[in-house]
Amino acid sequence: MQIKNIFWPDDVVVRTRRLELVFWGVVLAFASFPLKTGWFAWIALARPLVLIAPLGARGALRSGFLFAFVANCVALYWIGYVTPPGAVATIAILSLYSGLIFAMFAAIYRRHKIMAYVVFPLLWVGLEYFRAMGELSFPWTDLAYTQAYYLNFIQLASVTGAHGLSFIVVITNVLVALGLRPDIFTEKRMAYFLAAAVVIGAPFAYGWIETPAYTEPPEVRIGLLQGNFSLSEKWSNENRDEVFRVYDSLAESAGKQGAKLIVWPETAAPVYMLYDRRYVLDRTRRARSNGAPNLIGTMHADFYDGRRRYYNAAVQLSSEGEFSTPYLKRKLVPFAEQAPYQDLLPFLRRDFLEKYLTFIKTYDVQWWSDFRPGDSTIILEFDSLKYAPLICFEIAYPNYVRESLHRGAQFILTITNDTWFKKSAGPYQHERISIMRAVENRSWLARAANSGFTFIADPYGRITERLPWYTRGALVGEIDRRYEKSMYYRHGPVLAKLCFIFTLLTGFFFIILTLSAKLGLRIEPIHKNS
Repeated sequence: MQIKNIFWPDDVVVRTRRLELVFWGVVLAFASFPLKTGWFAWIALARPLVLIAPLGARGALRSGFLFAFVANCVALYWIGYVTPPGAVATIAILSLYSGLIFAMFAAIYRRHKIMAYVVFPLLWVGLEYFRAMGELSFPWTDLAYTQAYYLNFIQLASVTGAHGLSFIVVITNVLVALGLRPDIFTEKRMAYFLAAAVVIGAPFAYGWIETPAYTEPPEVRIGLLQGNFSLSEKWSNENRDEVFRVYDSLAESAGKQGAKLIVWPETAAPVYMLYDRRYVLDRTRRARSNGAPNLIGTMHADFYDGRRRYYNAAVQLSSEGEFSTPYLKRKLVPFAEQAPYQDLLPFLRRDFLEKYLTFIKTYDVQWWSDFRPGDSTIILEFDSLKYAPLICFEIAYPNYVRESLHRGAQFILTITNDTWFKKSAGPYQHERISIMRAVENRSWLARAANSGFTFIADPYGRITERLPWYTRGALVGEIDRRYEKSMYYRHGPVLAKLCFIFTLLTGFFFIILTLSAKLGLRIEPIHKNS
């Protein structure tokens, strides 16, 4: 009976509230689908705010968790294709973060109703900034990305960064929520709705003015390879030579079309490239033949403290046949590519778990891997143009991409293997995240993916060349160095940092308040109502 009450409470009010939160969680999730329904995000938080505001701390935490859990389950279902346990852990942690923010909102609401709505955008963006910190970070679901199909709207990211767009979306929701309150006059209600329309319309107007009809013609040709191998084909030992034959053929085609750099996708070479002499010699010979350096996604390993460590890597092979220092991916997907904080929590490592959870091997369960993160950014060069290779998930970190440009990269280059996500919303979401980085930094962007989406985008997020999804081919197009230094590039995520500091201080305040209550102290609120 108690279990039934959790999912279908006897209290009609509670049951209705939960059903509404489930509905709005689905609405928010659909804003991140490739249906150009990003406008769902303008209203998806409004009703949950109204429903959660009058609840106590625990009720707000539970309700906020439920709302976010549904949204994350629907938006991130594809993580289950990669690692079911990782999907559960990721969705649970992300939902808990959101639940805490709603609990803080409800606690402020009890003290000052209007103030709670005023500070909610600060709390939300502070949370988004926090989600990009540490080994548990997963900044994939920031609200800004729901708007990435609206190119005029996202041009403001060159000023505020993606977090500024999230801020605007949350403000819009707050204004709609205030307009939904039953205790206000119709005139005031319409004023709130009109204000929401102005807030959401202003970025569109800015983008329309800011975006030129054409960009300066780019000058440097680059080749992006899309091998389109299934996971079973790529990782089969028997098929390894065929994988290299296909990529060598695509690289030769790109070289004949005048590509100055030829880019292979993430782990396109399914070997430890620098240690396999046979493939090293063959790649060296072909690079000299093509006359262009090759950036090759591969794997790397070393020994430390008696244990072998594995890395997701990329290495540039020059046209003279010399390998660069490998770039080791620094931002790893938690509960997919690595067990977070595995040095501090060794019981989370796959090799440890397999000793006790034998079903992982027995039933070939897709558990998380034990990759290690790299510790430095590498700047590579070709044809007098510099770049920093970004591998897959790293493109989701705005400040990390910006820092690579500050270190000398002159355009953004990212490689990925989204085949893990199958034909789901995941690759579309990943593509839009990449587009946001180009706009933020006013930089050309080149992206090579095993099965798509492989494309080139200009500094305003417009795709100039692309290959069809799940096809095999070599895309040769033009890019250029970044000439314009956007405000975001110069100053970074100023707004997001301020929001994070505010959220942190607010959290500390409520911790102190809770401890004071347990110790029998009493802190009176400044205002009880407004």
